[in-house]
Amino acid sequence: MLAHYRRLIALRHEDPVVALGDFHLLLPEHDEVYAFTRSRDGGTLLVVCNVGRTTYRLSSLLPEVVDAELVLGNLPEDDPAVLRPWEARVLRLP
Repeated sequence: MLAHYRRLIALRHEDPVVALGDFHLLLPEHDEVYAFTRSRDGGTLLVVCNVGRTTYRLSSLLPEVVDAELVLGNLPEDDPAVLRPWEARVLRLP
């Protein structure tokens, strides 16, 4: 857990999108998935977190993640198309 938070802090220092990008909430009505984007100077990061016990197909929740690049995740990426319970990812959108 500590290593994950250290990587998050490092990302904040390395990428100005994290600290200074415009915030846009996605899926505001969803009970278990928290998702948002931060955008700045043509770059966009998407953060998606599953805070429930259900597994979700990412493409059905957020079609824009299909070609996204994984920047950081808290679990090993077994299947990039699936968001597992208690999984969080930071993705760079094309």
